[in-house]
Amino acid sequence: MPTRFTLEPGDMIVFEETGEICILIGLFDKTVRSTGKRGDIPNLAWDAQWTREWAVAGPWQEFLSVPPKYVQNYGVSRVNLFNRLSHRGAVKKDKVITVKKLP
Repeated sequence: MPTRFTLEPGDMIVFEETGEICILIGLFDKTVRSTGKRGDIPNLAWDAQWTREWAVAGPWQEFLSVPPKYVQNYGVSRVNLFNRLSHRGAVKKDKVITVKKLP
């Protein structure tokens, strides 16, 4: 059962299985950023900083993020990130979210 938590700017996500680390910077509306127009429903994503460059990205970074030329408009999907963390039983303590290795 996953520990209940919320994602906030400044949270650091540590993926123990692969050694990847992601720092959440802030939320933005992808529709506004890519088209300049607000949609009926906000399409939120996270601006995030990964500790690895895209050329040596691990599986979590490749799955959750996009290549550098698209990252400005698309970021990391808020819903996708939360779902993945919840399904993997991530635990948040202070500002650090840990995604444990699978047994």
